[in-house]
Amino acid sequence: IQPLRVSFPTLGIDEGRMVVAEFEPFVVVSVYTPNSGEGLRRLEFRTREWDRNFQRLIASIERPVVVVGDLNCARSPVDVHDPTRCTRLAGFTPPERESFETTLRACRLVDSFRILHPERSDAYTYWSYRQRARDGNRGWRIDYALVSAFMAPMVAAADVDAEQMGSDHCPVHVVICGDSQGAQR
Repeated sequence: IQPLRVSFPTLGIDEGRMVVAEFEPFVVVSVYTPNSGEGLRRLEFRTREWDRNFQRLIASIERPVVVVGDLNCARSPVDVHDPTRCTRLAGFTPPERESFETTLRACRLVDSFRILHPERSDAYTYWSYRQRARDGNRGWRIDYALVSAFMAPMVAAADVDAEQMGSDHCPVHVVICGDSQGAQR
């Protein structure tokens, strides 16, 4: 399906990557979110500058939205292999998780995977190459397919394709069934 329009917003920031594809019933935002860096040296940038600008962009979209990509944050303890140790690491700190939840609330988004798999653990999308983490499934779920909240009942399938090799990440997918035309965000 050809999009009506494609744009590449920068949020006024020279990092992160984003593609916005507008379709008739909804808008797809594909994003790579910068991480907080080693030693959390970029935590402030990530949670204050990037996340807030991203929230404003998503909130400005006047149609239903699907956000897909590497958001570089594991939302909850079931989304990391060792939540106690990972709490001090970029991608799972309390400020990052709080900022992520703020984005979900402010933009009225829901995590499509958790709609269908609310308690599932060991469903990771990223494994460190350095630690050969994929061998023991010591991973993180930091890649998402988020949907506008009113679309939640239309989510027919959402999963992690962990068997797909070739990267330190794996794909995620969501299947949305139903008519979102005319519905309000």
